[in-house]
Amino acid sequence: MAEAKKASAAQPDTHDYSEAETRDYFIDLLLKEAGWALDQPRDREYAVSGMPNTPGKGFVDYVLWGDDGRPPSRHTWPTRLSKGVSLRPRTC
Repeated sequence: MAEAKKASAAQPDTHDYSEAETRDYFIDLLLKEAGWALDQPRDREYAVSGMPNTPGKGFVDYVLWGDDGRPPSRHTWPTRLSKGVSLRPRTC
């Protein structure tokens, strides 16, 4: 394992992914693998209020709906996935 980490560190990631590419190549794929279909128009670019701008309105990239048809909770999606972040669907 140490050798693999060393080899990985020796080859830095030089990709400069756009936001759309990051979604397509990583986030969408990971969410789908975790069981989130994201196949409804309401699942992406969902209008919300309470944003930190003058009108207080904006859009969230994704909404992960609970079994009751409501979002289980509201979170700002991290720009980069952190250790311990779970993408598994939750039931509330």
